[in-house]
Amino acid sequence: MKSMRNKSTIIFAFIILSFFIDSYAQSFSKIYVKVNNQSVELNAFKRNDIVFISAKEFASKLRLRYAYSEEHQKAEIIFPKFNLKFTARNPFVALFNKEEQKKEIVQLPISTIVIQNDILFPLDFMRSTLSRCFNSVVTYSETKPDIVDLPNQTEQSDATEKEEEINFADIKFDVDEKVNGTLLEINFNKKIRNVKNSLRNNILTLDVTELRIDEKKFPINFTEGLVREVRATNTNNGARLQFTLHKDFGDYEVLHNRNEQKIFVTIHNKSFQAKKNRIRSNRDRWNFDVIVLDAGHGGKDPGAIGRNKSVEKNITLAITLKLGKMLEENMKDVKVVYTRKDDRFVELYRRGKIANDNDGKLFISIHCNSTPNKKSNASGSEVYLLRPGRTDDAIEIAARENSVIEFEADPKRYQKLTDENFILVSMAQAAHMQYSEKFAEMLDKQFRQNLDIPSRGVKQAGFFVLVGASMPSVLVEAGYLSNPTDEKYLMSKKGQEEVAQSIFNAIKSFKNYYDLIIREE
Repeated sequence: MKSMRNKSTIIFAFIILSFFIDSYAQSFSKIYVKVNNQSVELNAFKRNDIVFISAKEFASKLRLRYAYSEEHQKAEIIFPKFNLKFTARNPFVALFNKEEQKKEIVQLPISTIVIQNDILFPLDFMRSTLSRCFNSVVTYSETKPDIVDLPNQTEQSDATEKEEEINFADIKFDVDEKVNGTLLEINFNKKIRNVKNSLRNNILTLDVTELRIDEKKFPINFTEGLVREVRATNTNNGARLQFTLHKDFGDYEVLHNRNEQKIFVTIHNKSFQAKKNRIRSNRDRWNFDVIVLDAGHGGKDPGAIGRNKSVEKNITLAITLKLGKMLEENMKDVKVVYTRKDDRFVELYRRGKIANDNDGKLFISIHCNSTPNKKSNASGSEVYLLRPGRTDDAIEIAARENSVIEFEADPKRYQKLTDENFILVSMAQAAHMQYSEKFAEMLDKQFRQNLDIPSRGVKQAGFFVLVGASMPSVLVEAGYLSNPTDEKYLMSKKGQEEVAQSIFNAIKSFKNYYDLIIREE
């Protein structure tokens, strides 16, 4: 038996080495996971100091049921009260609460890895979710621990909270200088629940609740970039970080998902802001003369299915064709480009490529929404911009829309589009974001005025389809097919025409706004 275990370990190590020889710093080793007064030894794979473990081996060693779909590359660990589902090369994890019959989406900062019909997940970013599934704190170490009786869950939770109150949090700053500004990544060894930010006299303040910081390690000075100094003080409610910004600072954005260990801050410089607010002198290039319409889903990808058997791909195509006809008949000076005009499958990356190849000036991707719970009362239209999602709903919608990659021949091309990379993409496309936001506001206004269903406003999420389009871009969720009222409206000729007319009206307003800026240059 011992020789078989050794043989299994050697095979696992060989697979790891042969599959992952690339540019990343990586290694394999053993770790010991401890939960419910038991410790199990697991194979661990390290990439950039992040520990990944096998979902299959984790389930087997902890005597949990496990299922794997080779066709869909999904792994499921089945707990007594929860089901936990991982998807290969995907940062979204589905958590199903059996007692409440409720599904949640957990967004990881990095994607899972797939090896030989097995999925490896990043243990550090999953520990809180696993602790919830076990109803007991999950810990791990690289040395074999002594087993001691653990206190019950209530006692342990109280002890953990008290420990966090008296222990200083480790903090690390990663500063990445970009052409258009600075990306600041703040890493903690504890999960951050709430962050508030404010700006005064070029000092950006972040108030982080339930955290203590060693003030003696500050101030920290930087010689380059837009961040010059960081100071830290502890307050009654947590810790305060204050960043002194360079005089060339233009604007900023703070990005954080609740209960994660990272905070991202994007800081743009004034010179880029000036460029962002100008249209280039090459007028011909910037004439508003091409609109790209993208009917979501298609072909072997049906998209959402409604309660009355409506199909998202059919509704999005109908709205797109009606909108295209309005543009062709009423805006003769504008060329309309379609990513699809019939029921065919178009890969996500190709949709953005079609837009770029045709020198598009506005990209509109049209979709319909749905909820996993068909009894949900969720209703209404939404307009989305390309940024990492800040709410569970936005994350779940992005996960559903991005799941189309399962139908593609090479889903690996999207593997590195993690939360951090979406931030880098949004920084790179910041010159277009001003116009995306303006069009989104105009479109939301039209939806509020013209549709028989409510508007849920302008939101943000990480949609793969918007990544490739180098132009002002939005994704429209026309309504919820899981809602009978929305579904009936979107299936009707009246509803489809009103959605198309609203988008058309917004395009006309946006073109006037766009042309005015050109004339003023």
